[in-house]
Amino acid sequence: MTPRTANMIALAAVIALALIARLVDIQNVEFFHDEAMVAMMAQEMADGLTFPLQGILSSVGIPNPPTSIYVMAVPYVFTNNPVVVTAFIALLNAAGVGVLWAIARRWIGYVPALAAGIWLAVTPWAVLYSRKIWAQDYMLPFLLVALAAALWGWKGGRRWGQLAMLPVMLFGMQIHFAGWALVPLFAWIVWRGRSRTRLLPFAVSIALGVAVMLPYALGLTQTLRDDPTRIADVASRSGGDRDGSVESLAYISRLTTGVATESWVAPTVDPAPFAHPAVETAAVVAISTALLVAGTGAVLTRRRVWLIPLLLWIVLPAAVFEIGLADVWPHYYVPQLPAFALLIGFGVETVYRTLSSRLTARNAAFVAFGGLAAPLILAWIGFQSVMQYAYTNYIPIGEGTSGYTTPSRILNEVVGAIPDGIDDVIVASDGDRVWFDVDAARWPVLLRDTTACVRPRPVDPRIQLHPAGPSALIVAPTAPQEFRDALGPALDSSVVAGRIGEGDYQVRIADTPAQPSLPRQSDTPIAVFSNSAALLALVVQDGYGSAVFSVSNSPDRTFYGGLDYDYQVFFHALDAAGNRIAQRDASFYPGRYWCAGDMLSINVDLDLTDAAVLRVGFYRILDAETGEIQAVDVLDVAGNAAGNWVDLPLNGD
Repeated sequence: MTPRTANMIALAAVIALALIARLVDIQNVEFFHDEAMVAMMAQEMADGLTFPLQGILSSVGIPNPPTSIYVMAVPYVFTNNPVVVTAFIALLNAAGVGVLWAIARRWIGYVPALAAGIWLAVTPWAVLYSRKIWAQDYMLPFLLVALAAALWGWKGGRRWGQLAMLPVMLFGMQIHFAGWALVPLFAWIVWRGRSRTRLLPFAVSIALGVAVMLPYALGLTQTLRDDPTRIADVASRSGGDRDGSVESLAYISRLTTGVATESWVAPTVDPAPFAHPAVETAAVVAISTALLVAGTGAVLTRRRVWLIPLLLWIVLPAAVFEIGLADVWPHYYVPQLPAFALLIGFGVETVYRTLSSRLTARNAAFVAFGGLAAPLILAWIGFQSVMQYAYTNYIPIGEGTSGYTTPSRILNEVVGAIPDGIDDVIVASDGDRVWFDVDAARWPVLLRDTTACVRPRPVDPRIQLHPAGPSALIVAPTAPQEFRDALGPALDSSVVAGRIGEGDYQVRIADTPAQPSLPRQSDTPIAVFSNSAALLALVVQDGYGSAVFSVSNSPDRTFYGGLDYDYQVFFHALDAAGNRIAQRDASFYPGRYWCAGDMLSINVDLDLTDAAVLRVGFYRILDAETGEIQAVDVLDVAGNAAGNWVDLPLNGD
């Protein structure tokens, strides 16, 4: 076998191994809140509706860069199925394993390259963080391509590497902020190879790097223009209390040995259901640690050229995260996984070299790679026991949103239970805000392939939604019990079983919508507002009233644009002299969910017994802190502004 053939076989083997490991049970991948928000923005971009300058909002309150959306827009051009999109992410990460193999093969050697590739392909934490629509799960392939470009560019003197490094590096680092911890590593490689710098390719690389950063720079500038104190406010809240523990070491220990995936997948569950024997865990930790120690010894002796790069790759980021952040999480260390893979590779090479003097090359390789396979197989068995439990059992969300959520398999079954031809879908759950509530966010994404207008049922019991025609109602396990108790008969109903302890999804089909009864029928509404809502009637009974509105299609359902159509409705009870005797301001049904023909019945929730007039109007809150608002006009028959409210006499006319 020629060296070229051996290289091609090894490369194909590690990529295939990585792909298989990531595609196992792919139908059970998570599709929770962050995934839904990223997917929503990616769908908008894929459909040509937006070109985002920022991603979803980060946990600290600053918008993420948009590159995570740009990546996800690619599969969403072809499909809206989260399972297929996740397979795309798995493919990216399998290719990333191939890139690591290529780096190690070119600059280290065949044995450590093969060992590093195998480890990164199947070690449980690397697999766990490479198969979800979550930014940190597809950052690594871009960083590895950038690293390859840096090495070939400044160590090998290749023009293409010097041209490609900066744009690819800056693109990848914007996907998740943890990637920025590798800047010193890239800077060191460039500095060491500075004598090989070619000015034209590097100048083009700088220009492309600026272009890659430009969208986020524009988006962040826009954010700070609208909210100048955003970064200062975030900085004042950061650096929270730490308990003094060195969390980085705990996370790094788990990531490098492959054990304790239940600490993230099922942190709120008693470990008994998936605990594997202590001797098995001890064996995994012992063998993995021995290989890491052997690899570290090789770096300190035979492979000293890799000492500084690995220090910059592993130690410096861990120290920065530990000192500089209030909270750290395991996924912050995803960029360090290839570095640990290289250390494992050096360790396997050390075992192979030691045994080669006593055994044949084949037997030495068998023992060395057997020592690598043993902990990987044992760790994989433990990992699969955890995942199989998570696929079939409800797991409450723990700190930091860890805990496995509803598998896509179940969500896709719900999608399949909705008959063709249904134009209205209502989702009943425990929330109705895209930015905060998971079911409000994910069902418009999952049902984007249909023609249905998808919106959540208002959670405020004072607001009732009435669709114009036949509708499907998805009742999530989180729907309040009082809503379930109030469900009437359905034309058809089906149940999709959730995980054990999670509850079931119901899909109910209603043929004839239950419209509110109006005191009079008229071809013209009482008032039409400039936000396209129309007041149809005020129904008063026993001193209390309900206002009935109709709405048109939402002018904007996009992730950020829809915020411009969130309105407040106000009701002012006035006496005969025009004095305000009672008032209620409340959130109106979010404008991003309006569907043509929908009617909204809203409980005024005021005692109108002594009132002569009810004043009704809308406004938008522009700045909650300063109280700045924007009034909504009432339109006359010609469509011109005619005031900011309408007064309704309460004399029974």
